[in-house]
Amino acid sequence: RSDWLYDTFTSTERDMVKNAIVKLGLSAALTAFHEDVWWHRDIYNWNLVTHSGLVMGSLAVAEDDYSLASKVFTGSLEGMQHALPSFQPQGVWPEGSNYLSYALENVVRCSAALFTSLKHDYGVIESKGIDLAGYYALHLTGPSFTVFDWADAHPELPSTEVMAYLGVVFKNGVYSAAHRWWIQETHRHASAYDLVWFSANG
Repeated sequence: RSDWLYDTFTSTERDMVKNAIVKLGLSAALTAFHEDVWWHRDIYNWNLVTHSGLVMGSLAVAEDDYSLASKVFTGSLEGMQHALPSFQPQGVWPEGSNYLSYALENVVRCSAALFTSLKHDYGVIESKGIDLAGYYALHLTGPSFTVFDWADAHPELPSTEVMAYLGVVFKNGVYSAAHRWWIQETHRHASAYDLVWFSANG
């Protein structure tokens, strides 16, 4: 119950959110696992985006529905193992920069939620290649702050929050400096994640 808005919700609002997570997320996911849907074992962004959300949903309702939450939690962590190796060996993402950003946004939020709730993330963020993914994003970015848009991508900067989190977790001053630089030079509006994971290192 560490959600930033939890204490501001009424009991009715909390029940509405919890029931939506259970009905539309976790229960549907358990059915999908049993049917072995394609994204459960996908090796690209669909896997990581979906499973990361399910892990966080499981954490959110575990106190109220532990049986369901634990099954989805375990299934999603296992499912992520099919896609996390796609970062190997050097952090390059085969779908291009936009889907690198999309996949990593969800992975870092999942990792942060696990660390906050359980004090460890089951090795998610330490999967081989993730520590180098920030360099891949930097190497694709030109001096005009546009990105080489190969594969299924647009020439827009990757997520700043990803660079912030990777900088903090891996104590990488290059990533932290890039995070600050991208926001300053492109006049992006900082998100809550940019503030929480801000570092002055680098």
